[in-house]
Amino acid sequence: MVGKRPRWKRSAAVGGLTLLAGTACYTYQPLTAADPAPGTPMALVLNDQGRVAVADSVGPGIRRVDGTLVRSTNDRWVVAVSELLDIDGRLTKWSGETVGFQRAYVAVPQERRFSKKRTILMVSTVAAGLATIIATRHLFGLSLPLIDGGGDGGPGQGQ
Repeated sequence: MVGKRPRWKRSAAVGGLTLLAGTACYTYQPLTAADPAPGTPMALVLNDQGRVAVADSVGPGIRRVDGTLVRSTNDRWVVAVSELLDIDGRLTKWSGETVGFQRAYVAVPQERRFSKKRTILMVSTVAAGLATIIATRHLFGLSLPLIDGGGDGGPGQGQ
């Protein structure tokens, strides 16, 4: 098994690239509409009062709630939660459970938007990295040219 990478390392690399691709192509921007349409991907950054008030429903110390807007009213956003970020920076995945958040508990409502600039940067970086790996590992019969020392290859050269 010389040269073979353990399966868990390959899985970790694929998972890391998937995470990078999923996050690098999007940004969070302040809401452009007071009442976004249902289905809008959004993040709710909670204020101090909100963190305390929602501790029983989503857990203590939650800084940001990511999910998809289910519906909104004058005083509440109802979100299908996909992820929570706590004040220590830990992420917790959720499976789309629906939770209501009072607007008074939200410091910054944000909308998740596709970022063309970040996507181009990410794709360019990944492509350059893959090209470097292919060229330096002699994959597909491709490689960088060897540096020639300038000798004529006669006796005593290269030893």
